Amino acid sequence: MNLPAIAAALAAAVFFALAATLQHHAAYHEVVHRLLDVRLLWRLLHHRLWVGGQFIDLIGLGLHITALHIGTLVLVQPVMISGLLLSVPMEAALDRRRPRRRDLTGVALATAGLAAFLVAADPSAGTSRPTGTAWFVSGGVVGLAVAGLLVLSHRTRRGPLSGACVGLATGALYGFSAALLKTCADLLTTHPLSLPLHWQMYALLGTSAIGMQLNQSAFQHSGPPRRCWRLRLLVLSRSRSLCHVTG
Repeated sequence: MNLPAIAAALAAAVFFALAATLQHHAAYHEVVHRLLDVRLLWRLLHHRLWVGGQFIDLIGLGLHITALHIGTLVLVQPVMISGLLLSVPMEAALDRRRPRRRDLTGVALATAGLAAFLVAADPSAGTSRPTGTAWFVSGGVVGLAVAGLLVLSHRTRRGPLSGACVGLATGALYGFSAALLKTCADLLTTHPLSLPLHWQMYALLGTSAIGMQLNQSAFQHSGPPRRCWRLRLLVLSRSRSLCHVTG
């Protein structure tokens, strides 16, 4: 078991959870915008709560890069789910209320399940250099999944189901981005000058930008923050499966 990678992933998960909590509160209370409408991001850039969440998110990103560099995707990404479990007490604190017992029970069960998975599976396998076929197949699957989920979200309009579809599309993109991020991090430490010559860097920038836009739309369409920790858990647990393709 790679303990340094787990420690870095846990730390990243904490920062990501806090960032998501702040961004969700900011996005949910903004004027409703359609999917991929950049005006939402423009308005959020003037929201101090959201900007603060972005700075926290950058710290989490640095820790995530560190975890991916010293560990494998199939180890790091499941650990990242633990951060969403922390969003329950974080959101309660932001709302100045006590966490509901039902939510705390769900958090405890999910934490126990995650611990059991890591102990039983010992996810230390994987490859640091996915083949071209692996990239092509996983990219195609992600593209089709994202397109289908966005079409379904458009047909269901605003509401929990629409938010869930956008959230799952975001999770798919973030799962693929994690594979790209690991490849770019490895290249940065071994051949930094050659990084701009690799397509993975530009794919990472593109998927990250689209993922950020979709993530804020998911926050806005999914409902009040206090009700959405289960949706976030579902999103990351589904995106975790992508790690087994390219990780």
